[in-house]
Amino acid sequence: MEETRQRESKAFDQVTSQGKKTVDFMQDLIRKQSDLAFQREKEIRADMKQLAASKARVAALEQQLQDQAQMKNSRGNVLAHGDQGYFPDFAAQSHVRP
Repeated sequence: MEETRQRESKAFDQVTSQGKKTVDFMQDLIRKQSDLAFQREKEIRADMKQLAASKARVAALEQQLQDQAQMKNSRGNVLAHGDQGYFPDFAAQSHVRP
């Protein structure tokens, strides 16, 4: 009877130990995935800030170019293109063929 109790106790301890190792492994895996997701989110936010800065720079350069064109036009040197930007939207232009 004592021998059976010892075997059951040993089996229980082994199962408990394996279960704890599995839980520890899963917690570590989840922690690593969370860290990776957080790092990727930081990278995306940095990329978005850089993109916004680039767009602001392009807009400023377009405005500067338009201002220069208007100044030259007012002196009669160059025709201004009005509302056309530096990077025209080619999709907005219609090329209808008869």
